[in-house]
Amino acid sequence: MKVFKHLFLLIIGLLVSLTAIAQMPTISSLTQINGPTNGGSYVGIIGSNFKKSTVFKFDSERVILKRFINSTTVYVMTVAHTSGTVNITAENKDDEGFLENGFEFVDNPPYLDRIYVSNGITENNGPAEGNTIIHYYGNYFTPGMEINLSSINPNSSETTNVESIRRHFYHSKRMYSYTPVWDLEDNSNSNIDINIGNANGTSTLNKCFTFKDDSPSITRVWPESGIVQGGTLLRVWGRNFRASDNWKLGGTDIQFYFPNDNHIIKRGRSGFVYLQTEETVDTGKVNLTVTPANQEISSYSKANGFEYTSDPPEIETIYPNKGFSSGSTVYVRGKNISRDMLINFMLDGDSTTDTTADITRYYHDGLIRVKSPTRESVPTEGILVDVKLNNDNGSAVNYGGYTYLDLSPRIHYLWPNNGVIEGNQYVYIRGRNFEKDNTTVDFINKTNPNLHRVYRSNLLAIKTQPDTTPGNADVKITNSFGFTTLSNGYIYSEKTPLISTMRPSSGTKNGGTYLYIYGENFTDDTEVYIDNQLVPIHYFYHTRAIRVITPVHAEGKADITVKNRGEFFTVENAYKFYDAPPSYLDGAPVINRVYPLTGIITGGTYVYLYGTNLNKDTKVQFNGKPANIRRFHHSGKRITILTPPGDMGLVNIVTSNDIEEITFEDAFSYVAAKPVIKTVIPSKGFVYGGDYIYVYGDNFTKNMTLTLGGNQAIFKSLYHSGAARYLVAPNDGGPATVDLTVETVYGNDYLDNGFEYAMIKPEIRAIMPNHGKSTGGTWIRIYGSFFSPSIAVRLGANLVPVEDVIYYNPRYLRVKTPAYPTDHHKTLDIRLYSPGVRPTTERNAFTYVNPSVKLSEAK
Repeated sequence: MKVFKHLFLLIIGLLVSLTAIAQMPTISSLTQINGPTNGGSYVGIIGSNFKKSTVFKFDSERVILKRFINSTTVYVMTVAHTSGTVNITAENKDDEGFLENGFEFVDNPPYLDRIYVSNGITENNGPAEGNTIIHYYGNYFTPGMEINLSSINPNSSETTNVESIRRHFYHSKRMYSYTPVWDLEDNSNSNIDINIGNANGTSTLNKCFTFKDDSPSITRVWPESGIVQGGTLLRVWGRNFRASDNWKLGGTDIQFYFPNDNHIIKRGRSGFVYLQTEETVDTGKVNLTVTPANQEISSYSKANGFEYTSDPPEIETIYPNKGFSSGSTVYVRGKNISRDMLINFMLDGDSTTDTTADITRYYHDGLIRVKSPTRESVPTEGILVDVKLNNDNGSAVNYGGYTYLDLSPRIHYLWPNNGVIEGNQYVYIRGRNFEKDNTTVDFINKTNPNLHRVYRSNLLAIKTQPDTTPGNADVKITNSFGFTTLSNGYIYSEKTPLISTMRPSSGTKNGGTYLYIYGENFTDDTEVYIDNQLVPIHYFYHTRAIRVITPVHAEGKADITVKNRGEFFTVENAYKFYDAPPSYLDGAPVINRVYPLTGIITGGTYVYLYGTNLNKDTKVQFNGKPANIRRFHHSGKRITILTPPGDMGLVNIVTSNDIEEITFEDAFSYVAAKPVIKTVIPSKGFVYGGDYIYVYGDNFTKNMTLTLGGNQAIFKSLYHSGAARYLVAPNDGGPATVDLTVETVYGNDYLDNGFEYAMIKPEIRAIMPNHGKSTGGTWIRIYGSFFSPSIAVRLGANLVPVEDVIYYNPRYLRVKTPAYPTDHHKTLDIRLYSPGVRPTTERNAFTYVNPSVKLSEAK
């Protein structure tokens, strides 16, 4: 009997051991075996026993999980690493498997193998007006890689070289960019070479693209129909579209669709455009016609390309699906939504409350923005209401589509989120539900600031007080309904002072002029020097503004220097002493102030020029190079430009119009200056990485690196020299508060404890659609933050099967709804479960509707 018992235990032990071995992850191969040291390689890992929670490492560096396919295949994105061969590790809790010397990080130059233009034909070409997307395929691409189009004019032997625009980095083997405008004079520059390059080398693909002036053509129109009230967002595919084209639907002009007024055709390209239909009277099919502005190029018409209908509206989703009793911004997405739509946020049996919402922006027939109507009183648990759309075509109802909440405050971010320990810095806080008379702001573990002013319900300002040591402060905001806290929301530090601008820029040599100096990190003890002469501060406003009185000085230019604790910052030739002020002709474009006074030599700095007669007829040059003019102020007193690249040192700014050309000598200084951090949004991120982080400041370049506690983030976009976007790398050490550093070839700046890696509860921003059939099977898209690869989803009491939850990234999930029988409709909560944190519950987030219930009804 004992023999059988021992044998039984031995068999059980053996089975347990075999089960444990069977559960251990293994790696058999990779889809690619090397990639650039900058990271960004999209690598498929092939093996067994992978889970959504499996951690993958290249050497000791945890990589970003991009896509979990199944237990045998995942895709990851490498982060930056030193050159060399590394081991690959897959970890499941206490079990791990590895592939020895599986991947090599190399400093190889980029290689361009081929390009592809999606224009419906095999030839790679596009119109000379640009906006053609070129896809680049090769290897060892990096996010900051240069892409240039060039050709040699056979008539003059001159080389034309133009940098591509709006680049997008997929991974180390693929990128795309838009073609720039190209001069097709005598058709001599039509055959184009493409050059790519980074610090490791260059690659050229000869005569691979052609600029032409061919006629446009239309291959597809979607949707094929829309309501007679207009507003349909029309997507058109074809060839040789241009920003200057004229479009007609039937006999009516229609326009390009612009989501805002700050760009020309960002939502369009030479092979695809967005159009928006206009209101018409009759239903039926009409032709879609495109006519180029150049009359030598023929037009094109697609017969019966679109049909006008009188279909009733439909609602896909309401987001956010909750807001405050004071009224909130809400987006309604659906179909056949007209400009004259009546929108109600209704509570059954409530006839005393005005439930009509105001449309604050009409985007198109599938999207509007509204302000939810106010409600007098809302309990802590909230009030659930239906949302109804109604117009002449019919009506639509989203049952349980919106929840009213109480008025507790919220914090989005602080600007700036760091400053000197001497205090006296104005900080602006963006958020929600700030009350003018009942809001307080506290620094939990630092000296409390003074509340300066509540501007409106989503913006207030504080003034920091001195503190003894550098460090982080938790920011707490309280109103009469509750409070909220942003951990590590503000950072006290010891910073170098900076000068951004001053006014006036000149004055009499006899002195006595008030000189206002604006910048960063000024203190009561800041020293100001005009040339080498110490000038006392006449008035200290706050950390970004001081005033001095100019001394007697010889005629000519003077340097301005500010100094804190031995750290100093100088702007050369920043102020001009004169014997008599200059005179100009009436109507001349005169500059009397420049902000900022310095910018990075790579260009891309936003500069504001102040003065008189600065209007749309004004041209601006920086040492002979034309500036990119972004905006004119209607008053003619301000113009906004982006600087071109320049050589280090002082440059002249020349403004001109038909009346006069004026040179503002030594008005701007190109610097090879270190970057400066002003604000990081968000300052807290997911320990798994994969979230976007936005860094704001000065002197940013395309090759700037962002490091979070030793984890180098992946560069995504440089908007201008003051704003950049990155993808956060995971933190292998688990939750931690780490230093944040930005670095260029010109230096670095850092924030002690500037970023927090945390196990964060998932957040839900939007659910689309937010209703479906009670029989189940509806695929819903959940957008938000901090979704983990091992996330689980529950709808009401039903746990969604793991195979019906598809994780894409920390901001996006797809979920297939299980069945939930109901006679009419039933609104349920959605709950998300991630390891290590409490569940997230989105109240009244999804509504099951019996298939027999009509959600949309024609009149």
